[in-house]
Amino acid sequence: MGLDDLAGQIQVQAAAALIGLLETHGRAGTIQAAEGLPLFACREVVRGGALLGELDVDGLLVRRPQLVMVDGLAHTNAPGEAREKRWQDAEVLLAAGIDVISTLNVQHLESLHDTVARLTGVRVRERLPDHVLEEADELVLIDVTPDDLQARLWAGKVYAPDKVDQTISRFFSSANLGPCVSWRCGRLPTRWKWNRAACRAFTSG
Repeated sequence: MGLDDLAGQIQVQAAAALIGLLETHGRAGTIQAAEGLPLFACREVVRGGALLGELDVDGLLVRRPQLVMVDGLAHTNAPGEAREKRWQDAEVLLAAGIDVISTLNVQHLESLHDTVARLTGVRVRERLPDHVLEEADELVLIDVTPDDLQARLWAGKVYAPDKVDQTISRFFSSANLGPCVSWRCGRLPTRWKWNRAACRAFTSG
């Protein structure tokens, strides 16, 4: 899920919070959920003829908000950036005393890599080391059933319409999603402090 699932929790702190980077993928629901929250301009980087947006860590260090929202924690930064991974950018902000709230799809977690590959036949390239989550003050798991997830996919709430057929026939097929139910709260590492009140089935209207 993206920052649209978390925006409601943040609006009460909007005066001291910034969206440091939001990956909307053109989704209307994500764009609408971010309305009213201040968006800090990302750094525009040209690589291979493509215009990419990366987190402006230096600018945020100057601005020094109380809280920064950073989408896609497992993201790999563009070649030539000061740090390889977005989670490393987040660590720089945290070291400067700036709180960070971010998002992560469970298949990107390093300790689940082999399980994901075995169940889906896909090896996820962008992965997050477990220690990054272990250092978090709070983890919130937003859960969906396989049927709900596929419904969101068909509705264009996850990927662009031209990618839906491919994703449902491959990674998010019913055959793959069924076994993945075991990743829910009770099966993820018990050493982590989960906000179990937030471990809930999530559907979007």
